[in-house]
Amino acid sequence: MDISQSTYKKNQEEQLWQEFAKMWARCDNCRTDSYQEIEKAFFLAKDAHSGQFRKTGEPYIIHPVEVARIVGEEMRLDAESVISALLHDVVEDTLYTYADISEHFGKDIADIVQGLTKIRRVYKEDVNIDRTNIQAENFIKLLETISVNIRVIYIKIADRLHNMRTLENMPTNKQLEKAGEVLYVYSPLAHRLGLHELKSELEDISFKARQPEEYRELVDQIEARREFHDKILDWVVSRMQELFKNEEIPVTIKKRKRGYYSTWKRMRYYNVTLDELENFLAVRLIFEDMPTVKEDKLMCWRIYGLICQNFSTSVNRIKDWLNRPRSNGYVALHGAVLAYKKWVDTQIMSRRMAKIADLGYGLNSQYFNPNYEKNLLDNWLDHVTYFLNEKEDGRDKTEILDILKDNLYISDILVYTPMGDTLRLPKNSTVLDFAFHIHTELGKRCIGANVNSKLRKRSYVLQNGDTVDVLTSELQSPDAEWYNSVVSAQGKSKLKKAFREEYRNEVEKGEKKLKEILDQLNMKMDEKIINKLEDNFDFLFKYDLYYKIAMNYYTTEDISQLLDEQNDYTYKSSLNRRLSAIPFINIGNQKTEINHKNVQKLDSNFNTGQVVLKNCCHPIPGDDASGYVDHLGRIIVHRNDCPEMERMVGNSDKKIFKIDWTRHKTKTFTARFEIKGIDRIKLLRDIIRIISDNFHINIHNFNIQSFGSVFSGFIDLKVHGVAELKTLEKKLRNIGGMEEVIRIVDF
Repeated sequence: MDISQSTYKKNQEEQLWQEFAKMWARCDNCRTDSYQEIEKAFFLAKDAHSGQFRKTGEPYIIHPVEVARIVGEEMRLDAESVISALLHDVVEDTLYTYADISEHFGKDIADIVQGLTKIRRVYKEDVNIDRTNIQAENFIKLLETISVNIRVIYIKIADRLHNMRTLENMPTNKQLEKAGEVLYVYSPLAHRLGLHELKSELEDISFKARQPEEYRELVDQIEARREFHDKILDWVVSRMQELFKNEEIPVTIKKRKRGYYSTWKRMRYYNVTLDELENFLAVRLIFEDMPTVKEDKLMCWRIYGLICQNFSTSVNRIKDWLNRPRSNGYVALHGAVLAYKKWVDTQIMSRRMAKIADLGYGLNSQYFNPNYEKNLLDNWLDHVTYFLNEKEDGRDKTEILDILKDNLYISDILVYTPMGDTLRLPKNSTVLDFAFHIHTELGKRCIGANVNSKLRKRSYVLQNGDTVDVLTSELQSPDAEWYNSVVSAQGKSKLKKAFREEYRNEVEKGEKKLKEILDQLNMKMDEKIINKLEDNFDFLFKYDLYYKIAMNYYTTEDISQLLDEQNDYTYKSSLNRRLSAIPFINIGNQKTEINHKNVQKLDSNFNTGQVVLKNCCHPIPGDDASGYVDHLGRIIVHRNDCPEMERMVGNSDKKIFKIDWTRHKTKTFTARFEIKGIDRIKLLRDIIRIISDNFHINIHNFNIQSFGSVFSGFIDLKVHGVAELKTLEKKLRNIGGMEEVIRIVDF
């Protein structure tokens, strides 16, 4: 080894020790006597990962050290968590085993490390595993570790956070996959655990990766207003500091702004601009803990009263999270003050409340504190454990993940039975949710309910404090439309179970019916026949074919014509003919030739039959979009913010690639504007003149209605891309009386 190599290695060792020392120094909840165990874990991880490097080129050991630092400093967890974080990749990526970890650090830490081992390694050699279920299996395994130790979830979030902080070093397709997983599972998990700051950072990084154009546009808007926003917050903070100094109440005041992703989502949800968005600016007022929690709450109201005496406030903006905490444990009293014609949120809390607001229950949970009091997080964890342990035939992993994920972000409401028993349900739960929560049969036979002595339908959304008496009928049975009227995991699970039972019954009828039809045609029901029918009717599975036959979608004549010898062709040749017309497809080995690490261009000559622009989000050239190859070799394209793409990334192991659109001069795509404003004479003429005469854009569909002095409606247009659409949007906004012009993608 020459001197330069020796010096490099020495510098590298010094850097590692500096990172370790930094991690240890910032672990506030690590006991002094735990240093030797943490150091031992560091040495073992360093030895195990020797010779391994990250995409950044740095030694791999830097990653577990950083994850341990996040766990100890930013999550403020204990020494056991830090040790587990240092070892979190050892079993997965090195020759060390569960038994080795157990021998050196004990069974508890070995169980945590085992829980962090990715399921992909477990199934690597299993060719029979359904690859679309791997991601779902991974996340379900993660949730299943709750019953063992909740530290697994905290460390997994920390692991993902560090990976996201170095996301730019990954290929584009991996960036999209990781960002999609974050928004689908990790961000909701962080929200439910109360890790607000980490959740916000995860979302912002994912937002930047998935929708770079919209991210940059929003950042520019916020930066352009930063001076004005700072002026507003400085004025509020200055006046409040003076107020509480005079009242001799020690209060720490922190300025707060919403994260980029949260801001973007609220702007879309409310269809408003940044200037019109409420709750963007906030101040947090933190006072010293009172002797009791009850006195904390009284102090919150006292501080709010002083604010009302000295600022312009609104009674409609009070949110009492003191007596009804959020489902992630957040406790505070919210209000708002008016400053420079802008509403600024006020979040009033004690120091112990602030700790939970920033970090969730964390060390106050039963897993970290033997003197804990059972809280809402524990109730949710109990619910997850119960749900995962409940066995239901036919329920796959993606369904379990979907149902649990739906309930991660939702707050709770309290409702009552006629006997006065209390039930906690997700916010926006309906009468059907209530009925299924009581009993499956009650839900299946539900026809409505008396809510607070008033007759309500099944889909009625319950409010906090409602008393519900479910009405049933023996003649009632579940209907597919019911699924839109349930939001709770339990309701969806039980309803799907009822549908599966019905589906299985119909499949059996359909199989029997098809056999009878084939007997009439003197044909034997074999695999070749089934494959022909599946191919021609475009089914992936024979069970769907049987179901449709049972439901009388296809007649004996339909089946007879398709099976005629003159039209005979095999499933394989049919598929090959379809694939041969698709770019990027090699028929010889039936594998796509797409390089998933690269951005895929879609030029103006792409075949609309083989490149599918999904109707759930209507992507058009210029949108931030991604794609994947389906089972027929078609390229399926979604907008990056499409919930279906987010769900697919979270549930499946498909390879995602970024779509790069070239300029389309001839091909047009459907886009929709929602318009609102003040009605007037010749308004319609002005709208059509700009669209047709000035821009020469074809109007595909136009629906507009007037309600007194206001109008609203939508316009479907045939455009070449986003650039043309944005230019048109600006022109339409300048029409006299036009208040809103908003692009709608889910139509």
